[in-house]
Amino acid sequence: MSEEANIEPLNPGSTEETMLDSRALVDQTLSQLGFHASGEAVSPDEGLIASNYFIDTAEQGEIVIRTNPTEAATQEGVSFETRALDFLGANGVPVPALLQFTDGSIEKIMGENRVIAYVPISGETLSSELDDKSIAHSAGILLQRMLTVSGRYEPSGDEPSGDEEFIEGITHVFLEKYPNLSGESFFKDALAIIGSEEYRTVLAGSPQGIVHADFFYENIIVENGDLNGIIDFGDAYYGALVNDIAIGAMEFSVLEGIEQWKPELFKAFIQPSAEWLVDNNIDYASFKAVLLANCLRFAVYTLGFELESDPSTKCEGNRYVRRFYKFRDNLTDALRSAYEEVTVGND
Repeated sequence: MSEEANIEPLNPGSTEETMLDSRALVDQTLSQLGFHASGEAVSPDEGLIASNYFIDTAEQGEIVIRTNPTEAATQEGVSFETRALDFLGANGVPVPALLQFTDGSIEKIMGENRVIAYVPISGETLSSELDDKSIAHSAGILLQRMLTVSGRYEPSGDEPSGDEEFIEGITHVFLEKYPNLSGESFFKDALAIIGSEEYRTVLAGSPQGIVHADFFYENIIVENGDLNGIIDFGDAYYGALVNDIAIGAMEFSVLEGIEQWKPELFKAFIQPSAEWLVDNNIDYASFKAVLLANCLRFAVYTLGFELESDPSTKCEGNRYVRRFYKFRDNLTDALRSAYEEVTVGND
């Protein structure tokens, strides 16, 4: 290397030992890419599951080095991220472009870390406060473009799962860690959805493929007003593609700051997928079951972080718990009307 990478994790909990380990890992990765640093390497989001290092290189310009502890890679199935990015990128979906190491591979195990590198997509992530039908519609078009390709993916051996058994599993693990929440009615109500015939039938009937599983504002890149990329496939798995439509419809139609559901945004988002939903016999009741199941998925994810930050956090204060009951009870007629207004016209 012509210049030592300067790792500057922004995580205030990082230790000097972690910083030195990170610096050595970045240096080793650059060496095996055949690249030389021409600027600082910065890690804005060093975490327990994945860490991203942004660095300027003489050969490629800015690149991202993404690392996962090998233990986490085994447990979470995150190597699927590499296969997903490779397949989607090769088939024209705008995702980060993976870089090859000097031996031709696109993934390396370095010590206790799994490492990939890619060229970041130019632009910025969307704002979560955009109350804009055109943005919601463009996001729906982008998702449907990805799903068309995702459904052509052929699994190779055991792929990570993320459907009903996965959601049940992470919920039970969560409740074992926080047994004081096991009596909360939310978990009983949400697990009843997961176990329902309606939910399991729609998953079985849905086309299978690469599920992004976190299709929302912060994972969409916009530049000059155009949505030109999808990032962060760390939660991706092989399963029922209808999940991505339900997750995206929820995230793009609820204004997070005030937790207000906007039917016009919901309709704009699902319109590009209307024909797909009709062709796969996904009616309102089926779609609602998938929507509610994913409220549980994200409630478990976010409640864990909230409780680590503040052990006094109440279950009912979580935004996905609130969304579950809004979609199940308060908004059920409005949700049905919006869904059927879009899909019935495509029947």
